[in-house]
Amino acid sequence: MYIQENLTTSSIEIPEISWILPAELESKFWQHGSFSKLIFNDDKTAVIDIVEDTGKRAEYEAFIAKEQERIAEEKFNQKSFIPSPEASAVTVVKQFLLPMMPLTTEDGENSTLQILLLSGLFDTWKPGDYAVGEIRNINNQTWTCKTAHNDPKITPESENWFTYWKPLHGVSAETARPFVQPRSEDDVYRTGEYAWIHRVLKKCISDTMADDIENPDSWADA
Repeated sequence: MYIQENLTTSSIEIPEISWILPAELESKFWQHGSFSKLIFNDDKTAVIDIVEDTGKRAEYEAFIAKEQERIAEEKFNQKSFIPSPEASAVTVVKQFLLPMMPLTTEDGENSTLQILLLSGLFDTWKPGDYAVGEIRNINNQTWTCKTAHNDPKITPESENWFTYWKPLHGVSAETARPFVQPRSEDDVYRTGEYAWIHRVLKKCISDTMADDIENPDSWADA
């Protein structure tokens, strides 16, 4: 019999006798140098005594801790603390050039075109404090805040999202975005705007709140 001073024993009930080792016990055998004794009861249940080599367990846990430290060190060494030239250029544009440009949808089509062409420079939407006119990207759309708010419950999935945000519609073929069902007069598709509808690029030829299936007379292939 294998007897050692640093062995500990624990008993675990097994409701039905099976030759399949329970998953929660399997790791004990190969990680901790354990062996077991199966005791059968009269009611056809069994108790398995796990005899564990605590010395080997400590050795294994030390190995795991060292391995985790090695992986963390590798990830840290791979991290770049100096931004790429491209990232630096984006920062220059966002911090110095964007604030100088009249990018507000109040100015009409020209500003909307500029915003959509530069939309990759705007931040992705996240819950926060927003003022009227702020621009954010989410769900493959560029949105402008139309009502100031700071309620974290206002999300793209919430029913009142369109009360606070409206999508900017493409004003050229290259700025077209997937069709978003208008909810109010604020986000009606206007004549001359563009949208991708059912994977086809369309141009709006008369103001509409419907897509080309519900209102085919308002859309033409672009």
